[in-house]
Amino acid sequence: MAEATDRSRTVSTHGPGVATVRVQDLVLVLVRGAPFALLVTVMAVIAAVLITRAQDPTYRASVAMVVAANASAFGDFDVIVPASVDAGVYRTAIYDGGVLRTALERIEGGELGERDFLRLSEAVRVRVETQLMSSVVRIEATDTSSERAARLVNTVAEELVAWDRERARQGVSQGVAALERSIVAIEQDLASDGSLSAERRVALNGLLAQRAAELAQARDAAAGTVAVARIELLAPATPPEEAVGPRLVLNVAVALLLGLVTGYGLLLVSWSTNPRVGNRDDLALFSGLPVLAEFTHRGADASRLSDEGTSWLRTRLAARWEAGRTQVLVVAGLRSADDKDGIAVGLAESFARSGDSTLLVDADLRSRTASARLGVADTRATPYDDVFVDDPTRAYLPVSIVVGRDLAFDLLPAPSGVPHPVDRLVRLFGERREVWLRDYDVVIVDAAPILGHADALAVAAHADGVVLCARRGRASRSELAQALSLLNEGRTSVVGTVLTYAATAVGKDGGRRG
Repeated sequence: MAEATDRSRTVSTHGPGVATVRVQDLVLVLVRGAPFALLVTVMAVIAAVLITRAQDPTYRASVAMVVAANASAFGDFDVIVPASVDAGVYRTAIYDGGVLRTALERIEGGELGERDFLRLSEAVRVRVETQLMSSVVRIEATDTSSERAARLVNTVAEELVAWDRERARQGVSQGVAALERSIVAIEQDLASDGSLSAERRVALNGLLAQRAAELAQARDAAAGTVAVARIELLAPATPPEEAVGPRLVLNVAVALLLGLVTGYGLLLVSWSTNPRVGNRDDLALFSGLPVLAEFTHRGADASRLSDEGTSWLRTRLAARWEAGRTQVLVVAGLRSADDKDGIAVGLAESFARSGDSTLLVDADLRSRTASARLGVADTRATPYDDVFVDDPTRAYLPVSIVVGRDLAFDLLPAPSGVPHPVDRLVRLFGERREVWLRDYDVVIVDAAPILGHADALAVAAHADGVVLCARRGRASRSELAQALSLLNEGRTSVVGTVLTYAATAVGKDGGRRG
């Protein structure tokens, strides 16, 4: 038989192009990515459980303080009350007015640096609830010690009351200081030169006497009155008995949500940068090759491709071949034996039904997919062993597979447990190819996946062309580029691609794919 055709045997490895994102593609990513997302989620949940159990229990103590609108007398003494302010001012006083720092330094027994203060202040929370007549300031603190948590909120409350009382005293002190400044100013005016008129001097002396009387009265009032805060503690906090943390259920729920988001997020990032084949348009775009056929998933009970689909594929392949010349065709997937999903067996049956003398070589020594699909027993005593015997009289005996009345094709089954499968395949094709070209019209080679092993590349070197099969939702743009690059290095002609597990069996041109 003639040698390989003179046509170009190079493979397209053009850029990735732009793929359209469809809803069904996203659904496919979610379904296909479920195992990985669940794995990430389980790991996150386990980590959350271990971390939660390793943490010390935490306790929360709280007190409520009422901000009164008015203050009443205290016994027989007059009271000094601070000016009325919005309840939110007390929250500001705790964080920014030094109340919290003073309370923490009392508990710690010394001054605190800025870093230590910020670390300890994270345990305190203040909330303000505005009511119609009054407001409530709630102070909460969490700590690994229930006693310390209660002591912290009580100390903050005490310091807040002291701050409010000091605000009242400062009001009186400011009034006394204002009177003292007024008296000094009047005395300075009286001590000036004789530019003042007699009437002006009389008026200033009268005002000075009035201010002096007011100052004496203010000082007596400051000494004999009681400073009362507008905010008061309802009841001191007691050490809580039950811990509020760590909360195992909440942490597990958060870990569950974050695990799912992280898992699917990683998948979506991977999918967006290296998209999967979603339909025939994606396959043609990513590979730069014609899509010869599409085959849907037939389910676990189906063992054959549809006759219409394989007839369509055989017709398109035959149209590319030189008439009257035996063709050696390799059918291979990318990474898994499922990628080609019985395409080689279906082609062999279709060529046999058309009357062509057909040989199917199961060259997938790692999975034996064609032999298993055709029900050939798994045995080591196969014709593969014939090429290594010294007795040339031993016959080469393939297995005949009947596809109809007086119609059959020959199968060269694959043995199991073959050491060094690449070496064995190279010798087999080197010694038998000429015999196959003489005895058959078509030789279909069911090869191992291209990526991961050199088996398919070894047999492709003896073939006239390769049909590259890609599974929808699993084959990626980078895998197609890598497989085509490997085939291109061996100057192997890729005649086209086949989409397996397609969503629909009918193409855009109306042709039935399988």
